[in-house]
Amino acid sequence: MCSRYGIWTSFTEAHSPWQNRAEPAIGEVKGYARRLMMHTQCPLKLWCFADEYAADLLSLCATGRYDLRGRTSYEHIVGYTRI
Repeated sequence: MCSRYGIWTSFTEAHSPWQNRAEPAIGEVKGYARRLMMHTQCPLKLWCFADEYAADLLSLCATGRYDLRGRTSYEHIVGYTRI
């Protein structure tokens, strides 16, 4: 399926998170969700909702990434700002 759509695949070495460019973003989402749950004293069984909320919120925040040129990740993907 990947070859049909021209998707390049690769493998990372075990215990090498620096090889996966998504790892820092995942860590940021998890850290924000953890801080949110501690601040609001949310029950631990609701962790999935906190993670989803954190991911949604962080996707709407602009970062200092050069390739996004000051835009949010949502704007970069869809081409316009969500209102």
